[in-house]
Amino acid sequence: MKRKVAFWLLFLVLAYPLRAQENAVVLSDESIFSMRTLSDGTLQVDRRVMVLNKEGQVEGSLMIYIGKNERLGSFKGSVSPVVAMSGRKSAEIKIRREDLTSHSPGDALAEDGMFIGYVPSAGYPYIVHYTYTVQYRKGFAVFPAWMPVRTEKTSLVHGSYLVRFPEGTDIRYQSTAMNPPEITETSCKWEIKDYGGYVNEHLMPERKKLVPSVLSSPSEFMFDGVSGSQNSWKELAQWQEKLLQGQDDLSESVQEEVERLTSSCPSRLDKIRALYRYLGQRSRYVSIQLGIGGFRPFPASTVERTGFGDCKALTNYFASLLRRSGISSVYTVLNTEEERLPQGYPSFGQTNHVMLSVPLPEYGDTLFVECTHPSLPLGYRHQGIAGHDVLLIGESGSPLARIGALPDSLNCREIRSDITLHTDGTAGMSVSALYSSYAIESVVALREADAKKQQQVLLSGMAIHPRGFRVTRMWDNFDSYDGPGWCPEACVDFQMDTQSFGRTSGDRIFVPVNATSRKLFIQREKRANDLEVRHGMVIRDRSVIHIPDGYVVEAAPESVDVESQWGHFTSSIVCGEREIIVEQCLRIKPCRTPASEYEDYRMFARTVNRLYSGSIVLKSCSEMVR
Repeated sequence: MKRKVAFWLLFLVLAYPLRAQENAVVLSDESIFSMRTLSDGTLQVDRRVMVLNKEGQVEGSLMIYIGKNERLGSFKGSVSPVVAMSGRKSAEIKIRREDLTSHSPGDALAEDGMFIGYVPSAGYPYIVHYTYTVQYRKGFAVFPAWMPVRTEKTSLVHGSYLVRFPEGTDIRYQSTAMNPPEITETSCKWEIKDYGGYVNEHLMPERKKLVPSVLSSPSEFMFDGVSGSQNSWKELAQWQEKLLQGQDDLSESVQEEVERLTSSCPSRLDKIRALYRYLGQRSRYVSIQLGIGGFRPFPASTVERTGFGDCKALTNYFASLLRRSGISSVYTVLNTEEERLPQGYPSFGQTNHVMLSVPLPEYGDTLFVECTHPSLPLGYRHQGIAGHDVLLIGESGSPLARIGALPDSLNCREIRSDITLHTDGTAGMSVSALYSSYAIESVVALREADAKKQQQVLLSGMAIHPRGFRVTRMWDNFDSYDGPGWCPEACVDFQMDTQSFGRTSGDRIFVPVNATSRKLFIQREKRANDLEVRHGMVIRDRSVIHIPDGYVVEAAPESVDVESQWGHFTSSIVCGEREIIVEQCLRIKPCRTPASEYEDYRMFARTVNRLYSGSIVLKSCSEMVR
């Protein structure tokens, strides 16, 4: 029997047409989830992957999350060099259960589950084969997600996912890049053949929408001993509310600390600020996505004791601190990668994050508080949440709401430079960098960073070799929230000398038009995906370049105004006797266009980059006199 399987695999390998730059091929991924009762089920996986090079090793690796209500059952594995499939003496490597590694997501969270994995190692190409089962106990809100291809440049020969369930069970599902399933009274089966894979590219649509995947769940379910329904988002919110009950315990010492911190605060907002700072000082985020570690957060006392938690635990902890000070809040569930929560498929399989909503009727607004990142300004709606649907747990009305987004016109980075150029091409620079809206995310924690990190962040993308870099002033309005129209801003002033700002050649100095803006990235390869710009942005640069004594402007680029569907770019260069003023502005427009139009984008980006990297030519006056 083993010899027949070996010959079949050899035939499959030889017959399958490998694509250029392909890293791996999933030869087969056959998964079956059998639901016996609302609290009992088994996942069976049989997966074969041909790994072609080092980059394909991730696709051939094993990574299984085992929660506190799951158990790894049977397991078998092997690694076979492809040449051994030809009938020669086998070089197959057996993967034993003791070869598997395991680690918990966080020391204090070890009780919540662990990752079990294996990274194969053999001469390329090789085929890795895994068969295993996972036993589910105490229920499941969602069936195991199925995604047979996980990495780029990986194709799929054949994949299938079969969900079995007792007769009379109503299930829900959502699939991408798949044909509709075959449905019977006791099963639902998805199948796909000859999927060509995807390629990671800049400004591409969400990967989740490009790869075959299945999310499915029972309409009526039980998880961790608590029954619920997923027939509507409202019913799902009611179930989550049950899981939160009794998780807000705080020690007397912390309760006293809350009282001390907030007793002198003149307003509710001031109390929230004080406790938000306390959260940042006393806790640390450990990344465990919603659903991996279950749906019930750890008690507030666990975060108090350990000092860290995942998004669920930290949100629950901060809600407990607010409640102690008399401030109500709402546990809020969302997806940071997708903006919409589909009405047709209410399920926690659609979400991956938890944060806190704090109503502020006195400001006519709601604070959406990111408890996993307390260095973010309070009230700031970052790119992972702005414009996204959220599920409000415990709300009496509709549980679905939407987080408002700031207009793209406020998303701005502006750099003003005053440059004193010397005859040897060196220069002294005084720079003021202003960031607003989403642009602040690159500098939000800059104040706490060391000098080396500050220089790295502030000069990223600039064509400058600094000497004597120093930050002279930092300013922000992060504590100035005043309502729904508030936009965060930050300004950083810094100074430095540069070793080679201008390039000298004989009696001329070639001065860069713009040394502070990062060029637009251009992909050389043929485009595979649509081009998608999700957020617009404004990038402004203004430089005053002081001309050294004895030099005059010989040549400078003309002013331009370029408009396209991708953006709008203007460049103005005004040359005087003693100084040159350069003003450039790039407005990037949100859009989505097919890959066939990428050449148009490339032409626009090249035009902008050419104008960014242009040169102003200065010539020695003494040479002109002669």
